[in-house]
Amino acid sequence: SAPMRNCLRSSGVYTNMLRMPLFLICSLAALAQDPFDAANQTFWEARNQCRFEAAAAAREQARALLLRVPVDSPRFAGWVQQVVQLYQNSNRNAQARAVLAEALDRTRPLGDGHPTRIAMLNGLADSWQQDGNLLKAVAYLEQAVTAQAKTPPDVAAQPGTRQIAITGRICFGSRAIIGYPRGQSGRPVDRYIRLAGLYRQLGRRDAVAAVAEKIRGLASADQAALVQFYEQQGQLDEAAAVCRKLAEQAADPQARANAWQVLAELSGQQENYADAVAAARQAIASAQSLGTPDPRGQTFWMQQNLANYMRQAGQIDQADQIYLQLLRESRDGQQETQSINVFAQHLAQTNRAAQGESLLTDYLAGHSNLDPQQRMSVLYNLADAVRRTGDQKRAEEYQQAAQALQPPPPPTGEIFIADELQKVQDAMNQPRWADAYAMALSAIDTAPQAADGQQVLWALPGIAQQFVSNKEPARADRLVQRVLALARNWSV
Repeated sequence: SAPMRNCLRSSGVYTNMLRMPLFLICSLAALAQDPFDAANQTFWEARNQCRFEAAAAAREQARALLLRVPVDSPRFAGWVQQVVQLYQNSNRNAQARAVLAEALDRTRPLGDGHPTRIAMLNGLADSWQQDGNLLKAVAYLEQAVTAQAKTPPDVAAQPGTRQIAITGRICFGSRAIIGYPRGQSGRPVDRYIRLAGLYRQLGRRDAVAAVAEKIRGLASADQAALVQFYEQQGQLDEAAAVCRKLAEQAADPQARANAWQVLAELSGQQENYADAVAAARQAIASAQSLGTPDPRGQTFWMQQNLANYMRQAGQIDQADQIYLQLLRESRDGQQETQSINVFAQHLAQTNRAAQGESLLTDYLAGHSNLDPQQRMSVLYNLADAVRRTGDQKRAEEYQQAAQALQPPPPPTGEIFIADELQKVQDAMNQPRWADAYAMALSAIDTAPQAADGQQVLWALPGIAQQFVSNKEPARADRLVQRVLALARNWSV
């Protein structure tokens, strides 16, 4: 979604003086481009300047123009997606679905197996899933996979095959699976994987078993998809076996690094930490073999993961050495603050919270030039370290100091938390658990004022589960309780 900025309001005669030049600029720009693209651009310009009536007019104009676009146009699916996003970013999901339904109806002459029609069905499934109506989501997705079976291979390769993406939808996860982004819908097998996931959520075990055979057949030449399916179904041993095979056979160093890293994560989920350590070492070696000018920039977070697995495997001294190495190599660099934070977290998690506190306070004392975001992250970690020493009062003081550095929220209705939830996931992947926890709590607090606030209901259960996997059930429990309290205040 386009970035939202705080409204700068003028009044009186100055407002009227500013309107005419802006109108002329937008009009001249519109004459120089396609009418549909011009309406889309006008919407975002007006939205960013908090001129909501003008934005609504541009949105309706784009929808009217869409009705004139031939359904066999190579740009039709892309334009439908743009109009859908205009409504979704105005928190008008019902109208967004109406656009998709209109487009689906118009594509009937193309035939059931046409990729554009399949894209509309998949978009409707996504939209209903985002709103929590899994029954309707399944109905549309079943139509999509049935239609997909009728698509000739030569037609499937045509431009109209692009996927209708629903803004802000939280997919199965966020990390990459051997070169494929999780939740990618460009491969035919992905729709079947999504369908299996919905069946599983609805408790339809027989339906899951039936679609699993189809997935195995489609994934015979795409083992990465099979890893994704097995993991989604909780069959981690099967996922790990396929992943190891991919890692050992991959000729490309980047694909090999990705495969080993996923295997490390799968082993970690199963608490096979010795295997996780071995796989993480292989991932780092593969990444470093790429020969890039700065391989440390790519392997920095991999080293953190390795140290984390070492800690959980009881290899505390080896983990210490990894963190000390990261500290030395990041000194006076962009990653120094992160290195300090993760080492302090490690110390706190290994019954050395007082040492972690000392490390952080010394760092703050010697780095008065930290930007607010860096200082805030250090303060949050200080609060966590001090809390582990049992000093709740001082921990709360650090917590409040960190919260005071948070930027003020934008006006009500102009807050979007999908990006914040992604930052939570990124922090856990690095891993920066204290930062992730603080950001997750902040996202829950922000959700009631956010246009896409219900995304926390999708994202937080998975986030909480990752805290459980990291041996932090207390934090997971607090997150779940906060989300439950929030949900009770929302209508069904």
